[in-house]
Amino acid sequence: MRTTLNLFILLSATVLTCCQNKKHSKLPPDTTKQGNIYTTHSRDTARLSKLINLSAYKPTATEFQYTYIDNSGEDDFLSTPGPSDSYLQAVLYFDSVTYSRLLKVCNDPPAGSLTADRFQREDFIFPWLTSDILKELQESDSSYHNYTCAPFHNTELWLLDKKVLLRRESL
Repeated sequence: MRTTLNLFILLSATVLTCCQNKKHSKLPPDTTKQGNIYTTHSRDTARLSKLINLSAYKPTATEFQYTYIDNSGEDDFLSTPGPSDSYLQAVLYFDSVTYSRLLKVCNDPPAGSLTADRFQREDFIFPWLTSDILKELQESDSSYHNYTCAPFHNTELWLLDKKVLLRRESL
């Protein structure tokens, strides 16, 4: 009887462990995992639209990097679970008409607000940017003040020529 109970407990623990590990075992090909950090680098606009609302101003193309730090403790990485963090960096490419409409709703945040002067041009130098976008960023107007646009809540934007560099942190 005791052997049957021990065998049942061992089998249950094994099944539970396998199920938990299966949750993260099949990552998309553009996603890597290091410990509890998942990084996705993609050009899939549909995937990006799951992270931010792109319905009002649909880009013609995107490229983004999304980093998710899983602090849930589900993988036994942490002894004390806590809130998870995420970081999004993106380039959104727009046609002329959509970009013009977007410019009409973007503005500098009010002086003294929490986002005013929070980021500088250097904060938008993403390591994965192409050389042409990096050059355009470095040559862009240095009087930038963190634009905010209604469709992109809780993000910081740097406007280029028919392109938007976007970053968001949830800490």
